[in-house]
Amino acid sequence: MWILHRYLRWRLRRAFHCILKRGNFEQLEDSSLYPLVLFSTHSSWWDGFFLEALFDAYAMEYYVMMEEKNLAKFPYFQKVGVFGVDLESESGKASSLLYASRLLRGGRDCRRTLLIFPHGRLVLPDEAPPPFQPGLEALLKIMRQGHAVPVSLDTWFTKYPLPVASIALGEAIPVETNPTTEILSQALDQCREAHPPVDPGTADAFLLPPKQNFHGQT
Repeated sequence: MWILHRYLRWRLRRAFHCILKRGNFEQLEDSSLYPLVLFSTHSSWWDGFFLEALFDAYAMEYYVMMEEKNLAKFPYFQKVGVFGVDLESESGKASSLLYASRLLRGGRDCRRTLLIFPHGRLVLPDEAPPPFQPGLEALLKIMRQGHAVPVSLDTWFTKYPLPVASIALGEAIPVETNPTTEILSQALDQCREAHPPVDPGTADAFLLPPKQNFHGQT
């Protein structure tokens, strides 16, 4: 894990000008929030790297649900908290949800966190998002405690030579409220709409700060 996080930080530093933190990050310091399910947009290959940096920065004990056929192409990920779900099999989906609920049980003290991409696949920025897969709602129903937090990931170009990335967090949704797929989908849409691209020069919170000030011409 130590090697993974150092490698990812090196890759992110070389590829991005900075990574902005937007929304309520203070809630991640509250132990009563955990166990935690982060449900996120997924529009680029870099998304997992962004969230790995988040897990490292906030000392989370994390797990990631990935489609089984994609995980088979990258078996190394199984050593760093990633497990598979067979989206083409009802029994496969059910067993993965039960496994995820067991992983999250009793995870308050260690900040145990699960990342799930509820659309079930990568959705390009210019593509209309498909409906959520039913797995997220089903998982929250069988959890006994904890919260779900929407996460919006974004990248864009500005005057800087490298693109800017952003991680935006919405407000935590208690598991006890039995949120429906519609409520969860609306929460993710609201998180994305509340945090459009901005000039990082106006930002004051970074997961990965700019390496240096940029003084060139656009």
